[in-house]
Amino acid sequence: MGRLSRRTFVGGVGAAGAVAATGYLGTASAATASLLDDRMASGSAWSSFLSSQDLIWKRIPTNWYDGPFLGNGFLGALLYQPGGTGPLQLLLGHTEVQDHRPALGPLFGLSRLPVGHLSLHTAGTVQAVNLRLSLWNAELTGTVTTSKGSIGLSVFVHDQQPVLVATLTPDAGEAGAAWTFAPDEAVSPRADPRWNKPIPVAGGETVTAWQHSGSTLYLSIAHSFPDNGARSAAIGAVQSAVGAGVTSLRASHRKGWHAFYPKSFFSFPDARLQSFYWIQLYKFNCVTRGNAPILATMGPWVTTTPWPAVWYDGNVQTEYWLLQTANHRELDSCTNSFAVPANQQNLINQVPAKYRSDSAALWRESDRFLASGGVVPVPGTTPPPPWETTTGMEIGDLSYALSNVYLTYRHTMDDAMARSTLFPLLRRAVNYYLHFLTTGSDGKLHLPATYLPESDYEPDNDYDLPLLRWGCRTLLELNARLKLGDSKAGKWQQVLDKLTGDGRTTLGAYPLFLVTIDQGADAHAYVDSIVDGWQSDVANWNGFHTAHIASVAAAPRRRWRR
Repeated sequence: MGRLSRRTFVGGVGAAGAVAATGYLGTASAATASLLDDRMASGSAWSSFLSSQDLIWKRIPTNWYDGPFLGNGFLGALLYQPGGTGPLQLLLGHTEVQDHRPALGPLFGLSRLPVGHLSLHTAGTVQAVNLRLSLWNAELTGTVTTSKGSIGLSVFVHDQQPVLVATLTPDAGEAGAAWTFAPDEAVSPRADPRWNKPIPVAGGETVTAWQHSGSTLYLSIAHSFPDNGARSAAIGAVQSAVGAGVTSLRASHRKGWHAFYPKSFFSFPDARLQSFYWIQLYKFNCVTRGNAPILATMGPWVTTTPWPAVWYDGNVQTEYWLLQTANHRELDSCTNSFAVPANQQNLINQVPAKYRSDSAALWRESDRFLASGGVVPVPGTTPPPPWETTTGMEIGDLSYALSNVYLTYRHTMDDAMARSTLFPLLRRAVNYYLHFLTTGSDGKLHLPATYLPESDYEPDNDYDLPLLRWGCRTLLELNARLKLGDSKAGKWQQVLDKLTGDGRTTLGAYPLFLVTIDQGADAHAYVDSIVDGWQSDVANWNGFHTAHIASVAAAPRRRWRR
């Protein structure tokens, strides 16, 4: 297998943003509703339709990338046979489980942590599987065949409750088949030899509780910090689930999922593309919920990885693009995370102390509380911290992440959210830039050297300038709409008038909309050149770029208007 970049991991979820961005999700008026031939008005119709999009395994999945996955935004499970030998394993994860040692940075001290796995112990050697992941029911069912017999299984992670339910129905040859739990070591999946001494734990606890009742296993995972409340939470969830029983739990689980899909109906003439769309919607409802942590790169299925955190130089942004046009504001853990006052203070703490009165920023990686344990660079001067071994300490990641919050605002026009979250945070993000702008001999405003994501360190770069221009434009828009009378409005306008460059970058085309095809033939040609250039750059065809460039191609043709 070739070398995988971090962006490959987000390609699956992110690409759905590109697909969804090209669609129009409308609602018929009452006057026309009676004329519609609605063939999706019943649960049976939805079941039949989505069954043709189901994921089916006829071969044993042998790695993390290929296995069937389940989740509810917190608890996650993924089935595969590591390396193609030994028992099948159900990897377990939870999006709240993380370390709490900020001095070691987001990759080691605040990273997401692995939990463990269930192993399916069998009398014989696993030889084959026949598995089906039902999108409509969000349940994995099927048969595992061994050299001694066969085992029927069903597994679901409950839609609303923090519990996994796994039922085995073995034949006589595998009558003793059972799940057993094995914990993983609670250290960052991003192994690093420099931390060669044991470091005292920070407190809190992660607890996995389970109970067998007949042929069914009920399991829950809970995390608490700094208190030790996880034990009672996990045990309580399991006891409640056992008391309810499989039939009741399955019914309430399906009710939640059956309410999810009808918000997003879209039919494609291409069957493969249609399946892809519905699978991505299923995945997104697995990886996050509105009250869940902001989406980390691995989702709830943490395994050995260099990326055990939340990434903001394009990952979070792409991951959430689909939720607006797919009509799922209830999954917006991104906006909701930025709305938490304690998280906002963590953003303020990530600029050098002398700028905290009016500025905020976001490190490239963070934990679920938007904390990183470090501060962003001062443009042109700051060396990387000890845990950062590559370039890429951007200062624009907060502005870029807030472009997602702006998408939520434009779809909801929630002025209260704009006042409490979007405007004050974007104002602080832009203020940090303003401290360092200088006027050049050309009369233009210039920015000292800053980092581009996974690229160079240079002044006036194609990452920060469009974000600064978009930030000033958006602040002026919000200032006028909300009638705030902000004293900085004149400065924002000055930046728009005098900032070097014109916003003509891929980022400026989407999602910032600084350049759109209705700005004239020259702008139209520039947008087309972005798409044409990507199409000819076959070496960089991956999920992340596909999502972004497809959106560049589609979105400018629907420029928002008030």
